[in-house]
Amino acid sequence: MASYYANDVVLEDPSQATPVIGSAGIAAKYAGYAEYIPDIQDSIIHLYVNDRHVVIEFISYGTTVEGDTFSLPICSILTIDDGKIIRDANYYDLKN
Repeated sequence: MASYYANDVVLEDPSQATPVIGSAGIAAKYAGYAEYIPDIQDSIIHLYVNDRHVVIEFISYGTTVEGDTFSLPICSILTIDDGKIIRDANYYDLKN
């Protein structure tokens, strides 16, 4: 997955106080999700694409290692430059 991201990509996420910078940081973040939520899955609701942006509405769901299940609606806006994602902005309700 990291190969889709530019080396200096910026990931903005409500769960992070500061943006994650770089494809290696993003790979580590998502590896942590996969470890904590081994059965994590996403169900795409809508997908909008133009020449520079991809907007994805989806629901992420799964079961944590503690056995808690969750379902979280998310909207991600990807900005593309030269075939790589340079910005990944995620929006969701942390209280959900």
